[in-house]
Amino acid sequence: MKLRDRREQRQAFRNATDAELQRQLNDLYRELFNLRMRHVTRQLDNDRELQNVRRSIARLKNHHPRTRAGAGAAKRGLACFKTDAR
Repeated sequence: MKLRDRREQRQAFRNATDAELQRQLNDLYRELFNLRMRHVTRQLDNDRELQNVRRSIARLKNHHPRTRAGAGAAKRGLACFKTDAR
């Protein structure tokens, strides 16, 4: 993906609502699953598509407010989610 495309993608992420970001993330995960299935069955011509989708997911997760807050809290040692003590 070219630098200009990445900049446009980041701008779109900033302007999107939480619901839109979540929908985009779900769509990317669905696309990644389909690409993996095509890769396993040898129907995928360009393996680079897998890498591009994975990177798009990472970019989206980086801009998603809940994901960023959760990552920061995890670094500070704060619990983001309840876990069962076993």
